[in-house]
Amino acid sequence: MTINIIENLIPFNFTEVKAACFGTGNLNGESFCSPDANLCPNRHQYLFWDLFHPTEVASQLAAVTLFSGPTRFVAPINFAELAEA
Repeated sequence: MTINIIENLIPFNFTEVKAACFGTGNLNGESFCSPDANLCPNRHQYLFWDLFHPTEVASQLAAVTLFSGPTRFVAPINFAELAEA
C-alpha cells in the first residue's frame, strides 16, 4: 500500500512522501526527538511522521484499507467482509 501511495500521490493528497515531517538530517530521517529536530508546518501532506512512523493521515488511510480495501491490498478478504461472514 505504501508503494501505491508513493507512486500515486494525487488521489491521496500527499505532497511529500520521501522526507519525514519531524526529525533531523537527510530527509529528516536520521534522528528524532532532539532539541534541534525540524517540524513541518503541514503534517497532513506528509506520508511519514518520523523515521519509523506514518503520519495520522497515513495511519487513517491504512486503517480504512484494512477494513474495507480491495483484495490487491487485503487478501483473501478485508475486515468488513469478515464481519459479514
